[in-house]
Amino acid sequence: MSFLRSAVAILCISTFAFVSCSKDEDDASNPIKRSDLVNKTWVGNGVDVKVDNKTHSLEGDSEISTITMLFKDNGEYAGMEDGEELSGKWSLTDNVLKLSIDGHEESVNITSLDGKSLKLMVGEKLDISKNPVEYMNLENEDFVAYLLGFTVLAEKKVDITKVTNKQMDVILVMKAK
Repeated sequence: MSFLRSAVAILCISTFAFVSCSKDEDDASNPIKRSDLVNKTWVGNGVDVKVDNKTHSLEGDSEISTITMLFKDNGEYAGMEDGEELSGKWSLTDNVLKLSIDGHEESVNITSLDGKSLKLMVGEKLDISKNPVEYMNLENEDFVAYLLGFTVLAEKKVDITKVTNKQMDVILVMKAK
């Protein structure tokens, strides 16, 4: 599962930019509470993949749990992935989390946050009808989301030829420690 850990690391460190809004899960009338996010250590717990209105989850993977995030009340961000420390700034507007790490500014939608569980949309409406090899290019902004999504679908033995919608949403699940 070292490949999965690398994919998740790339996702958390440098590819938050490929995220977009979802009207199904983001409700502007019910914005994320900043107090539910701050001063907690968030630990990677799994990946959810939604296809045909069904959620397939890969939870408790030890490789994903090497990722931690801490959003401090003063707007500073601290994180760790496989022993490597990360730091930067963060802000929250409605359900959009903005990170500035090593001079790179990225945004990610929070699909849910209840104080104990944090879900980050890392790929939305990704076309699964194409050959996954087409996405195995680091220059493709959806590379990591496709990689994570196809990994979960393969682990769960989902036959993508039988998926009617041909789209998937990929969500990184974090738990408060």
